[in-house]
Amino acid sequence: MRRDSSGRPWLVARFQQAFLLSAREADVVELASLGHGCKEIAFQLGCRPPTVDIYWTRIYRKTGCRSHLEVMATLLKMSIAGSGSPEGESQQHRGHHTAGRRR
Repeated sequence: MRRDSSGRPWLVARFQQAFLLSAREADVVELASLGHGCKEIAFQLGCRPPTVDIYWTRIYRKTGCRSHLEVMATLLKMSIAGSGSPEGESQQHRGHHTAGRRR
C-alpha cells in the first residue's frame, strides 16, 4: 500500500486534504476503509464509540455524505479516478441529495 510522507495511505491523505479532515477524522476513514467497525475504531484510537460517532458526524458534514458507505464510495471514486480529486463527483453528488431533500 502506497503511503504519503506522514505514513498515511496516499488515498486517505488525498481524501483528508480534499475535504479538510482533521488527522483524527482521517484516522477514522482509514480504519473504516480497512473494514473496522465503530467499536474497533474506538479501540484502535483509544477512545469510546460515542467519540467515533462524533468524528463520523463531522466527516459527513465536511464530505456531504450521509453514511459510512457513502464515504467509502467517495473514497473509491477518488481511487478509480486516480486524481484523488473528488470535486466534480462530490459536487454533483451533493446537488443530487440537496435536490431530493427539498421536495
